Amino acid sequence: MIRRRNRHPLGTATLVVLWLLNSMPAQACGPFFPQAIFTNKLHPDFPLENYARGELGILQKTYARSYLVIAYRYLTDRALDPPQQAAVLSLWKERLSNAWPDNRQWIKEWQAARDQVAGVGAGPEIRDTFRDIERRYWYANCLEDTFRSAITTLNERMRRFGADSEAMREWVAGQDAVLQNCADKQSIPAPLAAAADPLIRADRAYQIAAAHFYAAHFDVAERLFRQIAADRASPWRVIAPYLAVRALVRKATLTAEDENAEHALLRRAANELSGIAQDPGLKTIHAAARRLSAVIRLRAEPMARLHELAAEILKKDPAETWKQDLSDYTWLLDRIQHPEKPTDLTDWVLTYKAGDAAALDHALDKWH
Repeated sequence: MIRRRNRHPLGTATLVVLWLLNSMPAQACGPFFPQAIFTNKLHPDFPLENYARGELGILQKTYARSYLVIAYRYLTDRALDPPQQAAVLSLWKERLSNAWPDNRQWIKEWQAARDQVAGVGAGPEIRDTFRDIERRYWYANCLEDTFRSAITTLNERMRRFGADSEAMREWVAGQDAVLQNCADKQSIPAPLAAAADPLIRADRAYQIAAAHFYAAHFDVAERLFRQIAADRASPWRVIAPYLAVRALVRKATLTAEDENAEHALLRRAANELSGIAQDPGLKTIHAAARRLSAVIRLRAEPMARLHELAAEILKKDPAETWKQDLSDYTWLLDRIQHPEKPTDLTDWVLTYKAGDAAALDHALDKWH
């Protein structure tokens, strides 16, 4: 017996034709040619720009989930606009190259910026921007923003104090020490004397906190960032609450003893980010707080976040975070084998990936 349902945008015909093309071998009369024709299993044929524009071809159940998500959008009349096409092509390029974030160019730009200060010498080599936790795994420690912020601040201070000043040489020495912690060193700048310029002293307090953060001294970093947030004279007081929460999140995800401890820290971090988002005086860090909140929910509430992301990536108007949302959604799908009450998108992707008799029965029943 077939149960009648409302007509679904995909339609039985579309799904069944795709399924049969995907699963049944084809035989044809000649002529036959003496060359092999290969079909990619994990992704569509190159160039991927064609697929991103909706030229789907024959979908393979072996495709990575991100390609099936895009297929679902086109099959349900949700074509990608040019910004979304560019975003998904960027995501696919990163995944196919399997590349780690490469900050070599930013390291060069930092070194060129610091060399403008007279008398600082060549400076210590920054060997890497990844750090390991007890030789168990590596993580991206110093990101692009690390170097961007250092360069911006150096240029601002140089305009105030001049390139040939003791204040700038002291500032560069402190930042050199901070960046040594990007890899495996432990290098904490020394506090400045009370007679030093107040702005440079405030910068040094921030550099000390940042050095502890990059050195994986997360408790110390959190405490120092909170002190900076309470210092109304510090130019870093607005961003400091956010950085204190980042220290909490890194402690949770990198060094927590077990899952319960991790989730307790993440709940605390989420509550603090909620407070930041409601504080009009911290408006400049609201966007960063929202992004970090999304990271926390990805780990602390994966099922709820999966459902949210399924809705977000189907929206017609591209959000600023659309590429990251798609990345996070497929990351979660790789880890949640049997989601509770899956959305139609999630159900379709998992059903198509399964490709067995039970999945076909389910597909015919649901999308008839």
